[in-house]
Amino acid sequence: MNEPISIALAELARPRLPEAVELFTSKRAALRNEHGAWHELIYCILAGTQVPVETARRAHRSILTELAREIEPCRLASTVGSAERIEVVLRAAGYRYPGIKSRAIVAASVWVVDCHGGDLRGALESRGVAELERELTRSVSGVGKKIANHWLRNVGLDTCTIDIHLKRLFCELGVLAPPADRPLTDGEFERCVSHVRALSMLLKVPIAEAQYALWLAVRGRLAIDGEERSLW
Repeated sequence: MNEPISIALAELARPRLPEAVELFTSKRAALRNEHGAWHELIYCILAGTQVPVETARRAHRSILTELAREIEPCRLASTVGSAERIEVVLRAAGYRYPGIKSRAIVAASVWVVDCHGGDLRGALESRGVAELERELTRSVSGVGKKIANHWLRNVGLDTCTIDIHLKRLFCELGVLAPPADRPLTDGEFERCVSHVRALSMLLKVPIAEAQYALWLAVRGRLAIDGEERSLW
């Protein structure tokens, strides 16, 4: 790995590590719940399309609170009108894409039930990133590479998502060719992830903490349209 790039990334990320450690400590605690990984997948679906972070978090809280009795995968996948009820909650929370995302959440619940018996814990313990990413993106309309890797990272696997903030940073560092807003090839994506993985090794923290600390460091100066947007 390119040592000057790793050092530059570490200088950016190191001051924000305490915030990153705090966030992912709480996430790991939530994942111990039977449906923790499923709840995290719902959040990643909501956060994956240039939605302000507080909007995604508000919508996620609303779903888990207002639909607490029917949001678990087996019930959601088998209940007629589930997408419509989720859409009502998302719309009330001020979420920008209520119809698209409600259908994606229901489709994801069907994937969890049909492929994993309603419980994701076994799959996360026994399967690798590439297999789960491929299965999820092929099975769930509305979930692509970015959302899939966001979720896989948040549940503790060795990957991460490269959003527009990090793409712009990697363009500045010469890792990527501009423009930053173009889609990444699979090779470019893996190259960027490898740099974040090298950063995590240098900082001696999991890749999730390394990426989040780096993202916190660059989001202000690389803001999009003056809004805070998030994959966290």
